Amino acid sequence: MKDITVRARETIDPGLEIFPADADDQTALWVSDNPKVAEVDENGVITAVGLGEATVTVTVAEFTASCRVTVKYFSDVPDSVFYHDAVYWALANGITNGVNDADFGPDQTCSRAMAVTLLYRVNASPKTSGKTPFTDVPADSYYAAAVNWAYQNGIVTGTSATVFSPNQNCTRAQIVSMLWRCKRQWPQKRASFSDVVSPAYYYYPAAWAAERGVTTGVSPTRFAPDEPCARSQIVTFLFRCQPKGDAILNKSAWQLYYPKAEAVLNSVGRDIRSAFRWSSGLTYYGHGKPDMPDSPAPGSEWFADFGFANHKGNCYTMSATFWEMAVSLGYEARQMTGKVANNRGGAIHSWVEVDVGGRTCVCDASFAHSHGGGYMFSYGKKGTWRYIDYTVMKR
Repeated sequence: MKDITVRARETIDPGLEIFPADADDQTALWVSDNPKVAEVDENGVITAVGLGEATVTVTVAEFTASCRVTVKYFSDVPDSVFYHDAVYWALANGITNGVNDADFGPDQTCSRAMAVTLLYRVNASPKTSGKTPFTDVPADSYYAAAVNWAYQNGIVTGTSATVFSPNQNCTRAQIVSMLWRCKRQWPQKRASFSDVVSPAYYYYPAAWAAERGVTTGVSPTRFAPDEPCARSQIVTFLFRCQPKGDAILNKSAWQLYYPKAEAVLNSVGRDIRSAFRWSSGLTYYGHGKPDMPDSPAPGSEWFADFGFANHKGNCYTMSATFWEMAVSLGYEARQMTGKVANNRGGAIHSWVEVDVGGRTCVCDASFAHSHGGGYMFSYGKKGTWRYIDYTVMKR
């Protein structure tokens, strides 16, 4: 008998022929050494039950023959579907199995718990420390370590300050936001989907996902952010995000060096507008204060540390704290030092440049503190300060 490779739930008749045709004993005894993979009935019909390998042996009198049966494919993942390669990549890399031995369940919706668990496994299931504020994540649940890891790395914030909602369907908006928070790559183009509108929390994640080929939407013009994400879609997003199966978490400077910025973001909300409000709300403290330099010499990190610790400072401090939070959120941002024009030739000042959607925006927390506004405007805009002689401030 020839070795065979089949899809789960398929049946095969190996077509036993006995020679000579008029042999006295033609009773055939069929046996599978792994009936969880391949079953065989008394007539020799083989049924593929689950993924794996089995040897089917037939005995007639003193003669035996066997074949190796390899059940390699899920019954519900045909070769032509868009998620075919992603499913078997996920299976090969231990990211997910099927919903049973024979089926992947591509159309079944994925819960938030399962989505974050798959993301955790893609990143090699690292050990975690600390704890989450979520009251609905039992310590002995299969997803506890994954949620803790995702929370500690700023990938999830829960559906409220104390609730994660593990059994709630994961939406398409939520999964691309999780992926974007892993990658921390800023999109260069605006979202082209008609149902992705700023200031939705998923606006930039969806734009990034479309730009990087992670998703093409449910149509050329619709992303369907609130639709539940199916298992086939989630493994496809993961696969397209990192098809080689390497960890996709981008361990950049924000995780290693800016824990104070992360703590504030976890408190006020992980979005850039909330970060700007926090920095512009610091108590003004400068010009002649002995512990508050009136020059950029100490560098961004010194001013940020002072601001986070003391909740006060000058323009350098307001800008430095906002800069660290902007970087933590994945923005391309730079703290600037220079002057604002006045009748004496210019007063020293500091602000932040942020690259958003292919353009450079000015975020001036000190201006907002004194005059209101100051959030994401263009250089030279009427009603703002005129910035001169500026350079990127040292860290």
